[in-house]
Amino acid sequence: MAEDVQFAERRARAAMARIMVCPPFMDWKTLLLTATLGIAGVSAMAACASGDDSGTSDKPDGGSKSPPPGGGGPPGSQPPPGGGDAGQSGDAGTETDGAVDPGSGGPFEGAPAYVKTTGKSSLSTGHANGVFGNRNPAGTGCLDCHNGGPKAKTSFLFGGTVYSDPQNEKPAKDVEVRLVVNGVATNTYSDEQGNFFFEGKPHAGGGHVGARDATGAMQMNSSPFNGNCNGCHNGGSQPRVHYP
Repeated sequence: MAEDVQFAERRARAAMARIMVCPPFMDWKTLLLTATLGIAGVSAMAACASGDDSGTSDKPDGGSKSPPPGGGGPPGSQPPPGGGDAGQSGDAGTETDGAVDPGSGGPFEGAPAYVKTTGKSSLSTGHANGVFGNRNPAGTGCLDCHNGGPKAKTSFLFGGTVYSDPQNEKPAKDVEVRLVVNGVATNTYSDEQGNFFFEGKPHAGGGHVGARDATGAMQMNSSPFNGNCNGCHNGGSQPRVHYP
């Protein structure tokens, strides 16, 4: 651009010189017009040279705006303080080994929070006067007697004993045992001797059963055959019920 301006200026000066020294063969009007056009061209080219050559225009560029403070998203799209998605909690959803996922369809899905409770005592003089020889029926098949027959006054929906160690020496008290059949839940708690029971018509099998306390929850891998828990979990063919 600068070279073009210089060239135009030289042509204009040459034209003016021709006017001052007008040769006899050229009309003075033609020389004047040539000089005028030359000067006009110099002015136009100079104006172009002095303009903004940054390449920008007044039209919006549709994407060159600076992002809002805090990120490139729209206002309000910044992550919450501390990172992570809004609504997530620090350790919500953690559980101990073998614990029931609240959303897995286990026996404690949708259940109220665990409340430490000691179950109704299973100690009875009837047990001492019967085949046990003492008041504590721990480890025996509850529904062997509590089945609606003549051996016991009350019938149990289910009953058994839960231990706190694999050796089955320490009873686990305050453990919640929950049975869910066709969406209907029944729960009870173990007593000081680890025994638990729920009065009603003996369970005929099916459903889901689990146990929990304040530390977590566990469930039986298969559906129970009946409500006589110690009848199957006798320490022989099946291990005793223990928690955790």
